[in-house]
Amino acid sequence: MKKFFLAVFILFLAPVALAQRGLYHEDRLSFGSNFLKDETAIGQVHLDLGIGYRFSEKFRLGFLLGYGYMAFRDEAKQKAQSLSMGMGLSGNFRCFANEAIALHSDTRIYVGSPSREALADWGFFSVGTELQTYFLSIANERTKPYISLGISAIYGGYEKNNFTIERTYFMPHIGLGIVTQF
Repeated sequence: MKKFFLAVFILFLAPVALAQRGLYHEDRLSFGSNFLKDETAIGQVHLDLGIGYRFSEKFRLGFLLGYGYMAFRDEAKQKAQSLSMGMGLSGNFRCFANEAIALHSDTRIYVGSPSREALADWGFFSVGTELQTYFLSIANERTKPYISLGISAIYGGYEKNNFTIERTYFMPHIGLGIVTQF
């Protein structure tokens, strides 16, 4: 699995991708927590690396690799902390633009798991949406920085020796990102 993630990461740096019209690369760092203290508590810092195709100024689709640090309650309701890895898809729609800002709605579907061996029986599926604000005064033709505010619905599942735990988390998050067009 690590070799697969490394191969996809190298793909991001491939110069062949520079020659194709409509491709973009996106980096996003997000911080989120639901600020709860019970078994549904979750928090994470997440870095998404994405590559995709921009069909028009209003619509783009992409593939994501995610890396992060997460904290949640494990099967024994103890606080578990781990690095996490996963992958997903992203769809982005521009909903408003003027000469100063552009607002985009971004929806992400993500599958991942903690990387610690003790938490290997956990898996997470996330669907999230966010509103991204692009500041066009500091953007140029190739790079566009943004800030985002959103919410994710996260399904956490644990299964080992016919013992199953299923949890649903709702987590607001803020993020910073940059989209680079090729």
